[in-house]
Order: sequence, then C-alpha cells, then structure tokens
Amino acid sequence: MKKIFVSLVLTFLFFSSFAQNSSGELDPIQKFIEVNVQIPFQARLADTQGIVAVRITMGSDNLPKKYEIVQNLTDDCDAEALRVIKLIHPKYLLDRLGVKKVMILQVPFINEYPLLFEKGYFIEYFDRAKKPYWGNEPAFARRYLVDTLSGIIIGKAECFKFEGKNLTLVDVAPLKIDSTERYSPELFEKATDTLKIYKRNVLSNLSFPTINQAIYQNGRISYRTFNERSYAYYVNGSIATYSKKVEEENNKVTETMKWFANGLLASMSIRTENEKGLTERFIAVWDTLGNQLVKNGIGNCQFYEKDGNDLFIHAGLIQDGFKEGKWIGNRRGEVVYEENYEKGKCIKGFSFANGQTFEYADPQINAEFIGGIPSFAKHIQKNLKYPAPAQRANVQGKVYVQFTVCTDGTLCDYNVLKSVGFGCDEEAIRVIQLSSGKWAPGKLRGKIIKTKFVLPINYLIAN
Repeated sequence: MKKIFVSLVLTFLFFSSFAQNSSGELDPIQKFIEVNVQIPFQARLADTQGIVAVRITMGSDNLPKKYEIVQNLTDDCDAEALRVIKLIHPKYLLDRLGVKKVMILQVPFINEYPLLFEKGYFIEYFDRAKKPYWGNEPAFARRYLVDTLSGIIIGKAECFKFEGKNLTLVDVAPLKIDSTERYSPELFEKATDTLKIYKRNVLSNLSFPTINQAIYQNGRISYRTFNERSYAYYVNGSIATYSKKVEEENNKVTETMKWFANGLLASMSIRTENEKGLTERFIAVWDTLGNQLVKNGIGNCQFYEKDGNDLFIHAGLIQDGFKEGKWIGNRRGEVVYEENYEKGKCIKGFSFANGQTFEYADPQINAEFIGGIPSFAKHIQKNLKYPAPAQRANVQGKVYVQFTVCTDGTLCDYNVLKSVGFGCDEEAIRVIQLSSGKWAPGKLRGKIIKTKFVLPINYLIAN
C-alpha cells in the first residue's frame, strides 16, 4: 500500500573561537585574513599549502601606497593574498604600524581536509549519521560535477551507501538554481553594488548535508559553508558575517562576527539555543569609525541597519552581554520605537508610525497557522493526494515550497524551491493554497507584516 508521509518544517525568513593575539585581545587583522581567504580551486586540487607574505608601504596620507609580494606561493594564491590584504581597512594597519611606514603581513593557505576530485566530480564521505567523515571506513559517499576552474557545482549530486566494498546508489539530488535581486545595498556599499545573486542548492531526500553555493553576478562568492562554519560576503569580496557552530551538552551554540562593508568590525556575539529558548549575548560592538563601544559584554552601544535608503540606528545599554534598560530606535533622527529590556528580554515596547502608537511585549511575532503546527499537519495529511503519475513512476522525494502569509492571513507568492515533478509540485502548492485565510499574520514591533515561509513536503512510498 502506498502512503504519504509529510514532514513539516516551517522556517521564518528575515532577511574557531574569536582570533586573539598573544596578549589575549582580538587581533582584527589576523581574523580578517583568516575568514576572507578563499583558497583557489586549482590550488586545493594540487594540495598547495604555505604562506604568501605581502609588504605594505604607507604613504604620507596614511593610506597604503604600495603592495609587494615578498614571499610567493603560486600565481593564483599570490593573487588571492593580494586581494585579501587590499581589503584590510587602513585603521587596522595604522593601529599596528604606529609611526612606522612599512609592514609585512602573512597570508596562510592551509587545506584543512583533502579535496577528493576525479574526472570532474567532487567526492565527499560521511559517517552513519551523515556527517562529513575523513576516516578509513565511511558509511556513505556523495559525488557531484563541478567546474574544474572554480569548483562551482554544475550538476546533480549522487549519494551512495557502502555495503562492504560495494557502493549502492541511494539518492539522486538535483541541482536547483535560483536568482535574487539585491535591491538595497548594505551600509558602506555603493548603490552600483546592487547585483543579482545566483543560488545553487542541492537538497537531499535522505538528510545528507545540503550543498549551498551563492554567487554574485560579478562572479564573487556571496555565501559558503564548510564544516559547521558559514561565511557571507559583500559584493566587493569582503567578509560580512562569519559564524561557527559549537556543540555543547543540551545547547546549540553559534559564535558570530560581523563586519561593515568597509572592512571594519561591527560586532561579536554568541547565540545559545536550548529547551528554554534562544538567547543572544553581545561580546563586543564597534561603531562605524572602528571605536569599540562594548567590551567584554559591557557598554553603551549602537547597532546600524539599512532600512531602504535610510539608516536605522538601535541604541542602548549592553550589560553582561544582554540588552538592558531603555533601547531606542531612530531613523533620519526620528524615534520610531522605545523598548525596555531585562537581561535581553523585552518587557514592553512602543513603536510609532503615521501618527499611531503600537504597544507590544514581543518585538517580533511569527505568522502562524491558526491552531499551530499540529493543526497544520492535520490539514496537510487530510488534503494531500499522491499524484497518480508519481505513483506509477515510483517517484519519491521532498517538494520545498516558499510562500508568503499576507497581512490579512491569506497566502500569496508561491514558489517551488525544490522540485520532484510528476505532479507533486502542483499538488503541494494546491494543498497549501487551501489553508489561505486560516493564518494569523506576523507582527514586527506591534505592526502587522508579511511573512515568508518554506515548507518541505515529503512524498514517501511505503509498501
């Protein structure tokens, strides 16, 4: 008998330890180099490892006047080292130089793990839990076609299971390519930097790690992940956000560092998720000129956010890493909200717009199907049908559908992010459309807003 098993994951969409020097303080140059270096694909294939040394000469205007490679590695690694060094903000160079005018910086190229590549295919191994594995007895393997010059994925991913010395194909995951437009440049980005991003995703039906690659229209990497670490970049190639997941007992911990588009550090924070909920502690915060406002979790600070063409400023006290007391948000010099916090938790807030005042306790409330996720799961199970063409072809897999919950609780803007075909995509959209009007819309600082969701529906045939 054929049955449909539906898994629901609703994702609300809003758009190493921190490097230290010998004195125990953060070394902004060292960390900037570490997270910005992208080892060229051909260098990875050749297992090229070593150091490129670059000499920087400052001019009379305290800006870099000349960059020279004084210790080379390979042409492509040398070019990458120069690219990264030229992105370092002059403030950090001057802080280290003092009255000197010349300094040498080292850019390390280290392949942490071997790159397995054969006949155009990138090969990965996994343990029984489907986590990356570099030992001698893997449980699974995955291969996918990549461009031999850039390493960008260009074809489907095939997953295999080891059975003794034999390999059995267990999953074929297609490559999904989407493009999105960046309509609003980030702080310190030029308006001309509004470019398309081409996202390449491979989502496995059997819970293998998702392959994510995002490339700007100019060819630079927008986003990449590797071994529990995530990197997001600005259009100019400079690091925007670096995150590292750290497993602790009963806690999911993520360390995050953020930079402004000019290369200056913006913040360092630690997010902890457990059965009690999610908390975020700010370790350090800097202003747009590089002045440190919060140190060791204490200080009066400002967070900066682009809001269309305007600059949104959030200001208040950080105590023991948490927001504390009154926080004020302003745009173009006008106060748009006031919030009171106790140990990072908002107690009460007021937002102001078009002569109206909105009172709230939670600054952000997600849209929700009336009755919650269990009721939505029942709705899907009751109404979803397994398309006959998919049954005849014995097709299984997950359809990922993105949709928007509008301000009146209706749904719109349906988009299939991952397709299965054979009528499964259309059926997934149809059953989601049936729930239109049965949602409580989301709220941001007391005001009703549109909210995006991604819903995976798993079609699985059981005998």
